[in-house]
Amino acid sequence: MGERITVDEYTSNGCLDNWLKNSSLTWMKRLEICIGVASGLDFIHGGALRQECVIHTALKSRNIL
Repeated sequence: MGERITVDEYTSNGCLDNWLKNSSLTWMKRLEICIGVASGLDFIHGGALRQECVIHTALKSRNIL
Protein backbone atom coordinates (compact mmCIF):
# COMPACT_ATOMS: atom_id res chain seq x y z
CA MET A 1 0.00 0.00 0.00
CA GLY A 2 2.98 2.31 -0.36
CA GLU A 3 3.71 2.35 3.38
CA ARG A 4 7.26 2.32 4.71
CA ILE A 5 8.45 0.93 8.02
CA THR A 6 11.66 0.97 10.00
CA VAL A 7 12.78 -2.34 11.48
CA ASP A 8 15.22 -2.46 14.39
CA GLU A 9 16.23 -5.47 16.40
CA TYR A 10 18.21 -5.85 19.62
CA THR A 11 20.69 -8.70 19.67
CA SER A 12 22.56 -9.77 22.76
CA ASN A 13 25.69 -10.71 20.77
CA GLY A 14 26.20 -7.14 19.58
CA CYS A 15 26.94 -5.87 16.11
CA LEU A 16 29.41 -7.05 13.48
CA ASP A 17 31.56 -3.98 14.09
CA ASN A 18 32.50 -5.22 17.58
CA TRP A 19 33.25 -8.75 16.37
CA LEU A 20 35.55 -7.56 13.57
CA LYS A 21 37.80 -5.85 16.13
CA ASN A 22 38.79 -9.30 17.41
CA SER A 23 42.43 -9.74 16.32
CA SER A 24 42.15 -13.53 16.53
CA LEU A 25 39.82 -13.68 13.48
CA THR A 26 41.55 -15.29 10.53
CA TRP A 27 41.16 -13.91 7.03
CA MET A 28 39.24 -17.07 6.11
CA LYS A 29 36.73 -16.41 8.91
CA ARG A 30 36.43 -12.77 7.80
CA LEU A 31 35.72 -13.99 4.27
CA GLU A 32 33.02 -16.34 5.62
CA ILE A 33 31.47 -13.38 7.47
CA CYS A 34 31.46 -11.28 4.28
CA ILE A 35 29.80 -14.10 2.34
CA GLY A 36 27.20 -14.44 5.10
CA VAL A 37 26.43 -10.71 4.98
CA ALA A 38 26.11 -10.85 1.18
CA SER A 39 23.78 -13.85 1.47
CA GLY A 40 21.64 -11.98 4.00
CA LEU A 41 21.39 -8.95 1.73
CA ASP A 42 20.44 -11.18 -1.19
CA PHE A 43 17.71 -12.77 0.95
CA ILE A 44 16.36 -9.37 2.05
CA HIS A 45 16.21 -8.15 -1.53
CA GLY A 46 14.77 -11.46 -2.73
CA GLY A 47 16.43 -11.26 -6.13
CA ALA A 48 15.47 -9.15 -9.13
CA LEU A 49 11.86 -10.38 -9.27
CA ARG A 50 10.79 -9.16 -5.82
CA GLN A 51 8.09 -6.49 -5.88
CA GLU A 52 8.79 -4.77 -2.53
CA CYS A 53 11.47 -2.13 -2.32
CA VAL A 54 14.15 -2.35 0.37
CA ILE A 55 15.98 0.87 1.23
CA HIS A 56 19.24 0.79 3.18
CA THR A 57 19.94 4.07 4.88
CA ALA A 58 23.34 3.20 6.31
CA LEU A 59 24.80 -0.18 5.43
CA LYS A 60 27.91 -0.59 7.59
CA SER A 61 29.31 -3.13 10.01
CA ARG A 62 27.98 -1.20 13.02
CA ASN A 63 24.43 -1.69 11.70
CA ILE A 64 24.73 -5.42 10.94
CA LEU A 65 23.47 -7.44 13.90
